Amino acid sequence: HNFTIHALPEFSDAYVKIDVAEVSFAGKAVKPAVTVSYYPEGVGKGEAIVLKEKIAYTVSYRNHKAAGTATVKITPKSYAFANKAQTVLEKNFTIRKGNLEGTGVVVAAIKTQTYKNKEVCPKVSIKFKGYKLKEGRDYTLTYENNQKRGVGTVTITGCGSFEGQISRQFTIQ
Repeated sequence: HNFTIHALPEFSDAYVKIDVAEVSFAGKAVKPAVTVSYYPEGVGKGEAIVLKEKIAYTVSYRNHKAAGTATVKITPKSYAFANKAQTVLEKNFTIRKGNLEGTGVVVAAIKTQTYKNKEVCPKVSIKFKGYKLKEGRDYTLTYENNQKRGVGTVTITGCGSFEGQISRQFTIQ
């Protein structure tokens, strides 16, 4: 059986639609799933052909290491398209903030503190999906009932690439 493989005519916004999966920040570079669809009659017209990564195009990312706006860059493979001078397409996507109130948050137990006639402000160790968070960059701490013996409370509030608020109690002896 003989068959001929024809290159697709053009890689441009007029014929190619890029869909990027929704993602939340997880402590490291985010590389969401990307679907690249080719419309031979133009975007939104007729049937789409879903192109295969590494066969028809390559994917790279920019500004994808924190919550906010990131960019996916789609570079066509020269042999997949008739027009060899192809346009590189980019699409912005949003990386949502990681939520400290959600799953994947681990706050280490706070050891019993010793009262020394002043405010007691124990440090907190917190991980989000295995990623160790840093005070000041990822969260802030506020304390209550921490000026005498008894039970104090620390409130952990997300900042930077994190949101949400959780509290933990600790004992002051």
